[in-house]
Amino acid sequence: MEQLFKTSISKETFKTALAECIKKAWIYKEKENFLQALSWKQDRVFQYAIKDEIESEDNFNEDASQIDIYETYANLDDMNEDERVEFLKRWDELWEDPNGFEISKFAGETIEDGNAVGEAAREYFDLINADMNIKTNQDMETISFENITNFKQAVELTNKALEKTNKYRYIYEAAFEFDNMNLKTRCDILKVKPDMHVEIIEVKATSAVKVEHFYDLVYQVYVLEKNGFIVDDIYICHLKDNYLRGRFNNVIHDSLSVEAKSFFESFQTVKYEEVLDFLKTDIVIPKTANKADLNYFDFFEIDNLSHGKSKKRASLFEELANFRAFYDLDHLFENLTNILVLNGEEIKGYLTSELCESKIIRNRKNEWTFATSDDNNLPYCNHVMPWFDLSRETFMCLTGLKVSQKANIILNSKSPYFDDYTTLFDSSIPQKAGGKSFFKEKHHRIFESYKSREEILTDITKIIDPTLVDKLDEELAKYANQVIYMYDFETVKWAIPNFDNSAGYQQIPFQYSIDVITNQEFDYNHPETMKHFDFIGNDRNDPRPYFIEKFVQDMFSNGPGIYVAYNDSFEKTVLKYLAFIYPEYAIPLIYIIQNTIDLMDFFKGNDKREHPWFLIYHPDFHGSYSIKKTQPALDPKFSYKDLKINQGAKAAQTFREYVDGRIPDLAWEEKIKPDMLKYCNRDTLAMVVIYQRVLEIYQQWKEKHND
Repeated sequence: MEQLFKTSISKETFKTALAECIKKAWIYKEKENFLQALSWKQDRVFQYAIKDEIESEDNFNEDASQIDIYETYANLDDMNEDERVEFLKRWDELWEDPNGFEISKFAGETIEDGNAVGEAAREYFDLINADMNIKTNQDMETISFENITNFKQAVELTNKALEKTNKYRYIYEAAFEFDNMNLKTRCDILKVKPDMHVEIIEVKATSAVKVEHFYDLVYQVYVLEKNGFIVDDIYICHLKDNYLRGRFNNVIHDSLSVEAKSFFESFQTVKYEEVLDFLKTDIVIPKTANKADLNYFDFFEIDNLSHGKSKKRASLFEELANFRAFYDLDHLFENLTNILVLNGEEIKGYLTSELCESKIIRNRKNEWTFATSDDNNLPYCNHVMPWFDLSRETFMCLTGLKVSQKANIILNSKSPYFDDYTTLFDSSIPQKAGGKSFFKEKHHRIFESYKSREEILTDITKIIDPTLVDKLDEELAKYANQVIYMYDFETVKWAIPNFDNSAGYQQIPFQYSIDVITNQEFDYNHPETMKHFDFIGNDRNDPRPYFIEKFVQDMFSNGPGIYVAYNDSFEKTVLKYLAFIYPEYAIPLIYIIQNTIDLMDFFKGNDKREHPWFLIYHPDFHGSYSIKKTQPALDPKFSYKDLKINQGAKAAQTFREYVDGRIPDLAWEEKIKPDMLKYCNRDTLAMVVIYQRVLEIYQQWKEKHND
């Protein structure tokens, strides 16, 4: 049979092309394309300037980790042998996935959570099937092909199962192909109905429906229709965000975050005297190794509504009909494959286009349209750009701009490099629609600081903005004449809550480090001039009860003081949930929250509370206010390089592996646990480095200007 399409297009490639960019879809379509793209990068033809974000489904911390897959693969020799073997194993497995290469699966937790949620969903639908059998007096079955790795065999078994419409109600991981395997898909849950009618339920380890989920279903519907099936409805089965394992009085009407926020806001300002009274009590949180069974009916939601937050949004099935009113799927697939088949000089020429031309969005009129035809969402492509040197200071360093805005500026200016401009008011730099500048005061500060780099290296006090000295003085005054508790958490999460009184993707604190500055004679080069406390969970049970009891004890060990975190919204949110889950400890925890300040306020601004950006700015920040940039710039001698565990994500993954039983007790106790403690302790010491250096530079500035 003659093939309809010129090349294969996986579900992941289809989603990437429509939700993001067909150039990115081409690169990740197959391993050979990626290696060609990497070769062009090394030959200075193209630059893939923005790291691929690995989305976090964390409801408690809006965060995302990133991986620069091009740099990682190009620098395999920099890894140790174990890391290299692990990377290449996962690398090869992902390219062989029938659904296509998915960058997010480089995060180990993503695969583990996806598999766990998929297994739980199958158990959930087994229960639904049993319940329906009772109600209808039937004896229908379910069948699963999730362990059939050979795709052709899975298709054959699916077809045989579908012949028995009176036997199976649900088929798990049903496999279908079209056009001689050019299109391949598996349906997480397929509801079988008479006369070739079916319903598709896609399972997602998320708490909400997203646009890429819709494209996932569009692909599946298309393949099944080409096989002669009539799809009656489509659903996303996802996690409810208000389910607490082991609690049977969940607030179903609203999200858990809203309930917790309401609980927290019910407290007035907590006084230290109240904390003292609490510390005299003998409250112990009950600890148990048991955990309740997962209540699937409270944990999962079978959602028929499309993506977005509007209460009037269409169902997924209605959205599909709406989409088809604008796009003929046959033509859409044909056009995509015509581009994906390009190679050599043809694709090289196509990659030079400035826009993400295949991206389709739903606009405010609820019309589906190519993003290039919507002036307000013109998607200047950051996925593939003409090569420029990322080690130099470029417009990519300007924090607070969308990546498409940065791409617009780089693609439409005379140069991406700060070196080629005397001012950000240069006439060659494009402006927003309506003639407004992209740049705010903080961007000019970043630019001007870079241009003054040589002066700053000679006189470090020039990293202080003289117009903001009063604000800097106010910020430092918060620390003056106080006992200072610098603290930092490490947290772990599971999509399926692993402990009672925890939710999916809830950040579970398992480790902390505290450095206590009791007087101004402290020196981070001599840690003995401060007091130090730390904790790490030491068994496979819920670490939170032990964490809270010791944390409260250590955080009041030197009387009242000021509490300091870096990016304090994270620590505060974790503490709020601890207070909500363990209300017997609410008073001391809320006191700590109410008296926590953010060390990052020296760098990060807040327009709502009129806090200016970059009271301190060093050109080596490269536009960032992350501690991984600010601390090395202020003291490059202080480093994490000697540590085996030197990233929070790695610490979290390691503790999760221990709790899940994949790390033996002896290895944990003798090798891994000491490395975990060293990492977290280094984080709080890095905070002390920042505070001390800011204080020293400010003193130098005052001495200089008083003269």
